[in-house]
Amino acid sequence: MNARFAPLLLVLFSVVGCDLDPFRLDDRTVIGNYYLNRFESGSFYLCHEFRDCSGYGVLGGTVRSIGWNDRYIVVWQNPDFGDSGWVVVDSQTDKITGLLTDDQLTSMNSIPGIQTLGASDAWKKLGGS
Repeated sequence: MNARFAPLLLVLFSVVGCDLDPFRLDDRTVIGNYYLNRFESGSFYLCHEFRDCSGYGVLGGTVRSIGWNDRYIVVWQNPDFGDSGWVVVDSQTDKITGLLTDDQLTSMNSIPGIQTLGASDAWKKLGGS
């Protein structure tokens, strides 16, 4: 084998052996700079393009259900600690509102008609397998 390929092979084997996703196969854009990340355990997280996604994404918990329109993302999140509930993300201002009950979510005028899907169904709708 040619010695000039050895460093390339070393890098390739290091990447394959890590939890890296250099081709972003575990990410699907929802809207704007927000994307749904599928972790190897089957959990889903809402992440932001310009923020670190470690530590349970921008919401601090897993995504159980998610829906969106051209501006807002609605998520039922399950935090590692604390209560679960609805969270609304304004993708234009990056404002996060929540935890909300079903009634509080329904009364928000800015998000009428957003249908939510289970995280794995949303993943498929966004183009994942």
